[in-house]
Amino acid sequence: MTKAQEYLRWNYEQKCLKTVENLGKHYFTSVYCPTVNDVLAYIMKEAENAKTVGLGGSVSLMDLEILDKLNKMNKEVLWLESPGLTVEAKIAVMRRQLTCDLFLTSANAVTTAGCLV
Repeated sequence: MTKAQEYLRWNYEQKCLKTVENLGKHYFTSVYCPTVNDVLAYIMKEAENAKTVGLGGSVSLMDLEILDKLNKMNKEVLWLESPGLTVEAKIAVMRRQLTCDLFLTSANAVTTAGCLV
């Protein structure tokens, strides 16, 4: 890794850590996961004790193959994009997502000031 790459990585990490700190000031619990493996480990640990897990519309979660991993853990996954859901069934899923043990989604943007967009 070049010095320039090291600096860019350090700069990125500092911004992430500041963002985590500022999210805390807005009553969000957040963690900085520098690698994909760290993200997966964190999500799987959070899901361990959950019986029901809701999934929001997140391309990031699909890229991480979270649905498959949760199914392998025998979690009840509440996902609106499940094949074959009728309108009534989707409404039932949305209601259950309000009280699920764990809900996973993503934000379109997070500012360093700790605001979700």
